[in-house]
Amino acid sequence: MLAPALGLLILAGYAFALWWLLRRERAPTFIALALLSGLSLALRVVLTSGYPWGLFEDEPKFLACALKALDTQAFAGESCIHIPYLLTALFEAQLVPFVGASRWAIRSYSMITSVLATPAAFAAARSMRLRVAPALAVGGLVAVLPWSIFYGRIALGGELIFHQALLVAGLARLIWMLGGAVEALTAGFGLCLLLWDYWAGRAMMAMPPVAAVLAGGWRRLWCLAVIVIALIGWYPHLRTGPLDDPGRVFANALVGLAGEAPPTQRR
Repeated sequence: MLAPALGLLILAGYAFALWWLLRRERAPTFIALALLSGLSLALRVVLTSGYPWGLFEDEPKFLACALKALDTQAFAGESCIHIPYLLTALFEAQLVPFVGASRWAIRSYSMITSVLATPAAFAAARSMRLRVAPALAVGGLVAVLPWSIFYGRIALGGELIFHQALLVAGLARLIWMLGGAVEALTAGFGLCLLLWDYWAGRAMMAMPPVAAVLAGGWRRLWCLAVIVIALIGWYPHLRTGPLDDPGRVFANALVGLAGEAPPTQRR
């Protein structure tokens, strides 16, 4: 029951974050966001057998490994392609009993979160004090730009955009809108999921310190607390001794600069 509970907890976090960020918008704005989100969804489900054609090599392999991890409750560890299992096990592997080991199981999570990135990007723009019209343009660009559509149609990518938007929205409110604990929690939630995702998401660890420089007064502490929140949520992965954890990568880089062979990696 742990996997379904974690999945529901993350979905509840998505719902709360979007509600909190959008709760003060007016009805016409919600209608515009619904239309943009509908357009985003249409662009991601039309001709699902193409763009791209077939599956990438890692997509079925990652799903197969995630299914094994789900069976053994080992989804906090590092996968067969050295990416944490968690999101794939929770939101892809658990779909297999319902839709089979198909492209719908593999790509639905990325597709849905890519659609949710449209209102999240709007919220991030509003958090930077943009007016409704330019903020809707930001959300519209996330809905229709080719790179965004592409990442929403493969196994990994759509959720990265969504999680980044949550992180940026939370930090922006701490900088410019006198945000507090809830904004720090929203940003920390987004950053934590970026750490659980593809390696590129870990570059976003630099965002809270930058926000702390831009913020004023006690809000600087909330910006730094975002890192603490994210690392607490990521700790179950770190304690499994992953081969690609930041400390190991840094140590191997120093050894490489010294001209020595990297130490033997442990499992």
